[in-house]
Order: sequence, then structure tokens, then C-alpha cells
Amino acid sequence: MAEMKYHVVWTDEAIETKNNIYQYLQDNWSKKEIESFFTRLDGQLALLSIFPKMGKPSDKKPGYRETVLSPHQTIYYKLENNRILIASIFDNRQDPNSLNL
Repeated sequence: MAEMKYHVVWTDEAIETKNNIYQYLQDNWSKKEIESFFTRLDGQLALLSIFPKMGKPSDKKPGYRETVLSPHQTIYYKLENNRILIASIFDNRQDPNSLNL
């Protein structure tokens, strides 16, 4: 039996966060760190597309799930039919109350 893949969709806020992370990495780190971050992100999204419930239900935001991307970032997402809606890549060093989904 073929495995079902979910389609990953980004919210505008999540796209903006991803772009801000890219800009920060470009300003402060090497090309190697940029590639490492996006390789890790792509790998995590590929896993989510196959195993959409691998992230735990969020205690901070009911109705959302979360999965750790790195010690510094958590991906918040929501399942909608056969879609994974990426709501945010949250910097864990920020105040958790600033998470706006």
C-alpha cells in the first residue's frame, strides 16, 4: 500500500519568519550554517508530510501541534484535511506568550 503524503502549506507569518531566519543567518553566519538550517528544515517537513502526527499536541496553542526543529526553534503546525499548515517557526528563546498563531 502506498503511503499517503500530506501537502505542506505555509502561512504568511511562517514565510515571514523563515525569511527573517534566513536574513539573520546570512548576516551573522556562514553559508554552511544556512545550508545546515534549511537541510534540517526540509528534512523535518518531509517527515511531517509522511507522519503528520509525529509532533505532539501543543500545550501553548490548542488545535496545533509542535515539533522541535533545533534547541532554538519549534515548528507549530495544524492539520487540515490532507494539508499541514505551517503556522510558525518559533524561537524558543522568546517569551512563550509572544507566540501568535
